[in-house]
Amino acid sequence: MPDEEHHLTFRVFLDYLDDFRILANSKCSGLESWQIVSYAISFCFFIAWFRRQTRSTDPIQTQIRKSIFALLRSLPWVRKRIESDLARAQIEIEEEIHQFDQMREFYKFLPERCMDSEDILADARRYAMMGERRYMQHYDPQTKQDDMQLTAKLFDLFSHTDPHRSDAFPGVRKMEAEILKMTCAMFHGGKESCGVVAGGGTEALLLACLAYRNRSRARGEYRGEIIAPSTAHPALDKAAAFFDMTIIRVPVNEEDDKANVAAMKRAICTKTCMIIASAPNHITGTVDPIEKLAKLAQKYHIPLHVDCTLGGFVLPFMEYCDYSVPAFDFRLPGVTSISADLHRYGQCPGRLSVLMYREPVYLRHQFFTNSEWPGGYYATPTLSGGRDGGSVATAWATMLRKGRDGYMNACQRIIEGTRQLAYRLENLENIELKGSADVCIVAFGTTSSSDSEHNKNNNNIDIYNIVDRMVAKGWHVDPLLSPIAARVPITLSMCEDGIIDAFIDDLRETIDLLRKSGDLAKNGKTASMYHMLQKVSDKNLIDELSLLRLSAHYSIPPPAERRSLRTLSVEGRKLSQMGQTAEMSKKLEELRKGFALTAEK
Repeated sequence: MPDEEHHLTFRVFLDYLDDFRILANSKCSGLESWQIVSYAISFCFFIAWFRRQTRSTDPIQTQIRKSIFALLRSLPWVRKRIESDLARAQIEIEEEIHQFDQMREFYKFLPERCMDSEDILADARRYAMMGERRYMQHYDPQTKQDDMQLTAKLFDLFSHTDPHRSDAFPGVRKMEAEILKMTCAMFHGGKESCGVVAGGGTEALLLACLAYRNRSRARGEYRGEIIAPSTAHPALDKAAAFFDMTIIRVPVNEEDDKANVAAMKRAICTKTCMIIASAPNHITGTVDPIEKLAKLAQKYHIPLHVDCTLGGFVLPFMEYCDYSVPAFDFRLPGVTSISADLHRYGQCPGRLSVLMYREPVYLRHQFFTNSEWPGGYYATPTLSGGRDGGSVATAWATMLRKGRDGYMNACQRIIEGTRQLAYRLENLENIELKGSADVCIVAFGTTSSSDSEHNKNNNNIDIYNIVDRMVAKGWHVDPLLSPIAARVPITLSMCEDGIIDAFIDDLRETIDLLRKSGDLAKNGKTASMYHMLQKVSDKNLIDELSLLRLSAHYSIPPPAERRSLRTLSVEGRKLSQMGQTAEMSKKLEELRKGFALTAEK
């Protein structure tokens, strides 16, 4: 009986299929063969395009807009204009990259013979004298000399070690484990707390996203979603691109620049694999309402990661310094992981971060194992296969040397410096603060005066032109796109006596000069770039400029700018470092002739 029902169902299906065939033939009876083939090919292309669009994480409006812009860029005259503009931009970017290199000499080949140590040190000193922004490094000027002497000795001991090879280097492996446990204790991690030491804040965020993506896949969801405030670190977008995830950026509250908990709650769905909070964010230095987000994450059984890479060694010590700070760490049951940088306010020389989990169950999803490799089993806890033992050793030594008292002292100076700068900026005419400015970042923009004439003048003062002028004076000031503002990260060097006063004086002088000069409406490089970011709809053009800048990072000085007598020799040595003897000149001439003959062949 079941076989008869199955046979009947199959017959009915064949009848429907035959009816469809007859209908298709009747519709195509008036068409020629080339038309049928063309329609069939067009339909296949449409299906392929539709599948590509449905796999994208962008909204359908954005995908259509991108397709239109791509079509316009493919037009010959448009493509030629874009290529011409990008070639001109590449020259300008490379010139900007090499503007501090006055010698315009470049090591392009390995030297034929070993160089003298003094020559190498002389070159290094010249490189160091090219310049740097003031007060950007995260060392303590009051203890810098002693700290550097200690870390130099530790680096000498462990420079060629790898903590991941615990069988070969058990000592540095122990150092890394102790760094992890000390940091977990700072954030009130319990006995089950665990984690890894990663190579910077970006890797720590990538690893957290990887762990929660794998956890989501183990539960049957193969395209997990990240819910994050719009101010969260862009490494999350990199993680989404790397690990085939979707990131949902939720706009923050305009009044306080904090994460909008209600909007993030509405964004939660069955695909949500993690929620992100910042403590503080990297835009205006505002701490998100982590306590509310922790309750939200706990209610829906979603992991909550707290990005504490910026304030990791400030917030834990604020309580000890009698500052009011909301709960943000593992004391909140909903917080499942935290990342904190060691090289920022931890004052460690190497670029390291600690990624901590509440329980080992999350950490297991982060690990990678392969037992089928011909060389044996292969397993790594982080993205990199090895770790720089020298950085681990110097971080371990720095944490032990500073201790709780050292970090409390640094925390108090950072908080006081941040609030002092914020207070001074509030008292400046035409300046308004952005965000809370109560941890380690001060963000500010320009505002209009009540007086109509001042208002007119103030509207011509672009905050990005202020950024250019302050950077030219050597200050570390970063432009912001949203809000339209600038930010100043507060380091321990900036908290020294008189530094903030000097910053305010330079800022006041810059504003006065911009107001009094006749070039108020003229935009500098930063203003031109950031206003273009706001106005240009085709973001692919902006991406092309970014790619040019990344490529220029590894470029050599342009040939027209390079000094002909002080460039690399055919031996790979700088002529300025070689004795100009007759014998050496003869040898160089012979080598040049040899290279010329080879080139002609």
